[in-house]
Amino acid sequence: AERAAAAHRPRRGRCAASGRARATLPLGTATTVAAPLWRQGQERRSSKGGELRNEAGPWFGSSGGSYAPLALHGLGADVEVVQLHAEPPVYLLLNFVPSGDCDALVAAADADTALPCVQYEEAVRLDVSRLAMLTPLALVAGCVPAAQTHAAHASGGLAEVAMAYSCGVAAFVAGAAMLTCAATAAVSHAQRIFTGSKWALGVPDGSEGTLARGSPAASTHHTVALAQEANVRFRERCAALCRLRPTEHTRLETTLLTRYRAGERQRVHEDARLAGDSDVQATAAFHAAGGQRLAQIVAYVREPERGGETVFHHAALGGLAVAPQRGAALVFFPAFANGEADRRMPHSGAPVGAGEKVIINTWLMECVPDR
Repeated sequence: AERAAAAHRPRRGRCAASGRARATLPLGTATTVAAPLWRQGQERRSSKGGELRNEAGPWFGSSGGSYAPLALHGLGADVEVVQLHAEPPVYLLLNFVPSGDCDALVAAADADTALPCVQYEEAVRLDVSRLAMLTPLALVAGCVPAAQTHAAHASGGLAEVAMAYSCGVAAFVAGAAMLTCAATAAVSHAQRIFTGSKWALGVPDGSEGTLARGSPAASTHHTVALAQEANVRFRERCAALCRLRPTEHTRLETTLLTRYRAGERQRVHEDARLAGDSDVQATAAFHAAGGQRLAQIVAYVREPERGGETVFHHAALGGLAVAPQRGAALVFFPAFANGEADRRMPHSGAPVGAGEKVIINTWLMECVPDR
């Protein structure tokens, strides 16, 4: 359910799709609280006909600076829209997830194993092929025991020396294999992109109540059912925000529920697929799965006592770091409306300092997946 974090410019015509937040510098540098650039009820200077568009700039490529259109009005009287950054646009939608739904989603995360677990695909890889450069060293290492054996058994023939040499090489190869395993484990542990827990949320199937009332299984089943119902409402509101017709709701990726405990975080990454992928088969599968991620919607349903900010790392965003607020949804654009990745959007989830952070998120894709 987790798609590779990278951007790709789609083939033309492949898809139909065309405050209260704290702003701080990365690494904990203190700064003043940033005033929101725009609040609901004010004229949005960056919009034209409901589509976010800005003057062409060096980062826009061939996109013209257009983003997927959002319906920032009409989400409900309880939702307040705060623009945190103008270009690239970043929004915080306060009260996007009702309090009761936050409770249901947190309960599902607390249940831990009640939902299908999602294994996050790590970007850490050790290039084992580079060990081939150690071949000369292996040969030299093999010569040492061979020479020692030849000196100790001067009367021995060539066969004895060759045996000693081959044993030395075999010992080195075995040691190199152990070193490779140890290095892979160490690098993966130190450089893992994601260290929290992640689950996929489904759709209620109407089967709740079939288990014995009061049993642990029934309690877990009820917890999951409530979380799924909260997810349905979340996706309906996301669909309204993204101006999706009923037949287009599957342009929203599978909803993910994520928990970060103290010390857990997500390192800097991009959610769009990068251009230049030469793997034709992977590219075809990418388009069949819905294409580029045009917008991300991540809602905070449990805010930690300390830490856990969503941090944007490109200089264009001035060190923007958004503190989790229960019920609020952060909205930004990993790619432009034409599918071209916006390379200004690398971001991370800062380590949780105390307490727990729980989020729910989805992405708007270019088109309806082939299913």
